[in-house]
Amino acid sequence: MNLLYNIYSLGGMGLLFAGTPLLLKSAYREGIKERLGLVPFNNQNQKTKRLWFHGASLGELNALISISREIQRLIPGVEIFVSITTPHGKKRAMDVLRDAQGVFHPPLDIPFAVRSALRRICPHAIIFIETEIWPVWVKEAKELDARVFLLNGRISSRSIGRYMKVKPLIRDVLARMDAMSMISRDDAERIISLGADPEKVLINGNAKYDIYISQVDYSLERRLRELLSIGPSTPVLIAGSTRKGEEEILLDSFKRIKEEFPDSILIIAPRHINRISEIKRIIRGKGFSSFQLFSDIKARRAKRSASIVLIDTFGDLFSIYSISWVVFCGASFVPLGGQNPIEPAVWGKPVLYGPSMDDFVDIKGQLEDAGISFPVSDPHMLSSKVKEIFKDQIFREKVRERAESFFSKYITAGRRHAMVVAKHLERFLPHSQ
Repeated sequence: MNLLYNIYSLGGMGLLFAGTPLLLKSAYREGIKERLGLVPFNNQNQKTKRLWFHGASLGELNALISISREIQRLIPGVEIFVSITTPHGKKRAMDVLRDAQGVFHPPLDIPFAVRSALRRICPHAIIFIETEIWPVWVKEAKELDARVFLLNGRISSRSIGRYMKVKPLIRDVLARMDAMSMISRDDAERIISLGADPEKVLINGNAKYDIYISQVDYSLERRLRELLSIGPSTPVLIAGSTRKGEEEILLDSFKRIKEEFPDSILIIAPRHINRISEIKRIIRGKGFSSFQLFSDIKARRAKRSASIVLIDTFGDLFSIYSISWVVFCGASFVPLGGQNPIEPAVWGKPVLYGPSMDDFVDIKGQLEDAGISFPVSDPHMLSSKVKEIFKDQIFREKVRERAESFFSKYITAGRRHAMVVAKHLERFLPHSQ
């Protein structure tokens, strides 16, 4: 076992040097010290209860927020530390987790960096969210007698093959974990196939649902319609988190849609806003003479008049889904595994996606069974399905009713995941609990 970790650790040292150019990029520069384990915490009070949460990016943040808030209710006085790998994820976490003791970038998974961070935080437990499995990190935490959990655990059908290639190492990592609280039965079966002890594996649903449900505010729809000058009778197609190669498909489809619905609006939200200039060129190249940036409309520098709006801001897409008639999930017409369909679905909107949804197979299947989401195999089918939904108001109302029924069953997932941690740490709980 130790030989496996030693080999992995040496590989991690190589990755440190190979990754130096990445760390020198401006977006990552402010986190170099933290990534080397020099997190800004020292001499922690040994009497407090400290939990260290880790998520990879913005995608894991909603589940992290839901679970951490429930843990704070279950363990009064607990101190929460949060590490997020990406710069945008860290910034968002700092905005929303104001009661956390600290938000920082995680150490690289190499011994000296992990040990330094652990000594500075001294956590009673480390909680990984979704698919974060770091061998050195887990080993070093256990040697300091910290509990280790995987919560809202997810092993996608696309990632299981990669993990299987290093199964001996993964199996040893999983053996050191105290509990793995997974989203679905499929996730549980996959992690058991990687060597997890079935006695330590639980199924507790998707905590992301909790936070999405709590964020749905139907008054936002009225305010956004006013901001965007879009009435409730105007058909709106929103393409969320699009990737390179998809904007051309969407614009061709939109041309066909406008033949039947000339007043319809297309709102494009690219996954990476540094592609905005590229997408502007694509829009012009497809023959559309006008489009507008959401930032200009949001700042009241311009009134929305174009039929295409390009989202060039962070954090607005979720609320903008409220005005859609139908939503297309990006990264699904290109082989990139898709995007999470939950955000538009929780608003009660019909959700469409292409054939590449490998990263969200389970959620996709649940939404399809509930009659909320629908696959489209090619661009022509996309435009046909959008027009079909635009025509049918009764269908759109039925989808909204189905979504309300579907999500009502998942509201307490965050608390169930939190209870896993609380039960393991019950010696820290007040006697009244």
